[in-house]
Amino acid sequence: MVNHHRRIVIESIITEELKILRRIEITELYKTISITAVINIIGVSNIVVLGALNYTILTFILSVFIALIIGMTLITFTQHIEKTEIL
Repeated sequence: MVNHHRRIVIESIITEELKILRRIEITELYKTISITAVINIIGVSNIVVLGALNYTILTFILSVFIALIIGMTLITFTQHIEKTEIL
């Protein structure tokens, strides 16, 4: 009887640990997606600027600034998801 109870406790601990690992895996995936999105946004915005205007330092800074704003929004969203997933 004691062994059966111990087995149930161990199974529930393993189940909880697997849930935690899955949540961590999901948050890491969101972080990777956000970082990739920021890199893609910077690349796309630079290509758009190159096509539309003469490429100057000012337009480069402007495109990076816009990309950073969008990127920070994505990262904030990711952190919100991360907090929600862990709770």
